[in-house]
Amino acid sequence: VPEMLRCNLGAIVLHLKALGVRDVLNFPFLDAPPRDALRRALLDLLHLGALAAPDAADDSSGGDGDGSPSSSASSSSSSSSSTGASFGVLTKPLGVHMSQLPLEPRFARVLLAAAEHQVVVVVVVIVVVFVVSVVVIVVVVVVVVVV
Repeated sequence: VPEMLRCNLGAIVLHLKALGVRDVLNFPFLDAPPRDALRRALLDLLHLGALAAPDAADDSSGGDGDGSPSSSASSSSSSSSSTGASFGVLTKPLGVHMSQLPLEPRFARVLLAAAEHQVVVVVVVIVVVFVVSVVVIVVVVVVVVVV
């Protein structure tokens, strides 16, 4: 199973948006992830403040006008690129800074907020402990499965 099909897509979607890809839902992935996972990633990025919600005037999906991925999802599949084309552009400076950090978007957002509140050292320790503990758990599971 390709890594893209079993990982959090937030970082991938954020980097695609930083590269200027407007329609992430119809991006030609080699092994396309589930559309629901892409929609969830878009919604998560919107909630984190990395993406700006499209205006109702820009929403060509024919949905209820709130511009969320769920409203785009309810539109018919016959509208070729409307299901994700207008959803979200990177916010400035937050979304741009988040895309430049080599972290999952939630950790990038936490670190940027920590910088605003001048508690970076404490938050970096928390993030590192969390990330390292997850890696250790994965390594232990792999070793147990292999042995």
